[in-house]
Amino acid sequence: MKLIRGFYTLCAALLRMAESMSKNAQSGAWTDQIEALKKKIQKLEEDRQNALEQLRRLQGYQHADNGVSDQSRTDSKIRENSEVRFFIEQAPVAIAMFDLQMRYVEASQRWRQVFGLEDRNLKGVSHYEIFPEIPDIWKAAHRRGLTGEVVTAREDRFERADGSVQWLHWEIQPWREISGAIGGIIIFSEDITERKQAELAIRESEEKFRALSEAMSQMVWASDLSGRANYFNSKWFSYTGQSYEEAKNLGWLNTLHPEDVPHAQERWTFAVANREPYEVEYRIRGKDGRYRWFLSLGVPKQGPSSEVERWIGTCTNISAQKELEQELIAAREAAEDASRAKSEFLANTSHEIRTPMTVFMAAIEHLLQIDTNPERRELLQMAEASSERLRNLIEDILDFSRIEARKLEIENTPFCLRDCIREVLDMFTMAAQKKSLRLELNVAHDIPDKVIGDSHRLGQVLVNLIGNAVKFTHQGEIVLSVRPQNECLEFAIADTGIGIPLEKQEILFQSFSQADSSLTRRYGGSGLGLAICKGLVELMGGEITVRNRKGGGSVFTFTVPLKYPNAPEPSGAGDGAVTEGSNSAVRILHP
Repeated sequence: MKLIRGFYTLCAALLRMAESMSKNAQSGAWTDQIEALKKKIQKLEEDRQNALEQLRRLQGYQHADNGVSDQSRTDSKIRENSEVRFFIEQAPVAIAMFDLQMRYVEASQRWRQVFGLEDRNLKGVSHYEIFPEIPDIWKAAHRRGLTGEVVTAREDRFERADGSVQWLHWEIQPWREISGAIGGIIIFSEDITERKQAELAIRESEEKFRALSEAMSQMVWASDLSGRANYFNSKWFSYTGQSYEEAKNLGWLNTLHPEDVPHAQERWTFAVANREPYEVEYRIRGKDGRYRWFLSLGVPKQGPSSEVERWIGTCTNISAQKELEQELIAAREAAEDASRAKSEFLANTSHEIRTPMTVFMAAIEHLLQIDTNPERRELLQMAEASSERLRNLIEDILDFSRIEARKLEIENTPFCLRDCIREVLDMFTMAAQKKSLRLELNVAHDIPDKVIGDSHRLGQVLVNLIGNAVKFTHQGEIVLSVRPQNECLEFAIADTGIGIPLEKQEILFQSFSQADSSLTRRYGGSGLGLAICKGLVELMGGEITVRNRKGGGSVFTFTVPLKYPNAPEPSGAGDGAVTEGSNSAVRILHP
């Protein structure tokens, strides 16, 4: 019966400890162990109730035994009882039972593992002999337990004799004899070192984060996984004038410009839902009432399990950048207005010059027809050549002005591509013959005769490029190749001329620019031809490039998205001078 009473005391204490530890369980497996322990203790409680029911039938059970010998027998039975010993040894928590002199009665396997006592025989050995480093404050707690007090520490630091440190959660429960006298204490202990170290690491990391955020010039914020703000550095409060209570959760939205709130909230909701970085620009009201532009950047921060556990971000003042952007926009618009005004002025001026120039050139042509004097004819021919160059310059300026002003319309009408190319090449056959240049045309056989586009502007680009090739090539060949390229036609004009230095190719398509200023004096030209080509090609929806040709010379390539109407297959390039291969038709215009 004394054994039953002592056993009941142990069971009740274990039940209270199991409930306490289950509240602090750190994983599902640990919770399952605690629940199993509670069920086992409940079973023991049922056995105790049955034993008490039988006890009531006995006469004189309240005064069955007394004296020291009785106490000794009770202690002996507790120590020798196999069920109690097995229960303590197999308990999934660290439990140890001590007598009044703090000598071990029994200890669980978990207790031995936690404190490194697997190979020690503990029974009858003083606790203070096993752990001479036990601090006085713990010894005082033991004495309080031996007086009947329940003593608990949620976390306590235990510095071991070898210098290592353990963090423990412990509880002291007294156990009593059947007489009601305290027979000793039971100590329940949980090693929380890993948890404590993790908490300390998190705390240290948090302190570093806060110190760093306070040192930054930007406003720094953080939020939980759901996107509700739970941290702001002091810069936020200094600028907005908000308190933490006003800014937390989604209260920070109240400082945004009303026009920016929907977009900012939409982007934030999307970023949180998809665990993606957050980037948005909006205006934040300062405590002075003024709105300033800020760039808000946020990133999801992953925890040890690689799951997103919080968000960290900054708000950077970009008001100066925004003001500069507005100034640049205004400057660009002013420059565009000035450019348009310049183009209109050039166009008007060129038009005014072209009208009397036409009359002047007609007069020269008439005088050449009627005047046979050699000296006067030489002067008239010089005047005719100069006026022709002036007229070409005026035409270039007019075209360039229209292109810049986007007032040049691109037609889309069916035309014969081969006829258009032939007409252009025929213009330079005589000039190529004079310089003994080989002029070659190479058109892919699968390109139909009829295409849809602007034949006049296409011809204008070809005239400029082939004219330049003839002008700057003194020997060798000029080859015009045409082939399909995705949804476009690609035109390539390759020559064996003087070539173009790489550093000059970048400025080649700018207006009034040439690869070498000395070329202007030697060959003439306004420097507008390639700029016009670039403008026309882009207006037609294509692009133009230049590269040096291996072995010398250059290659100008441009693409134009010409459409194919429903038309019969090509019949060749025309006049028997064309030979067809597997991929192309080749026409040698002049050997």
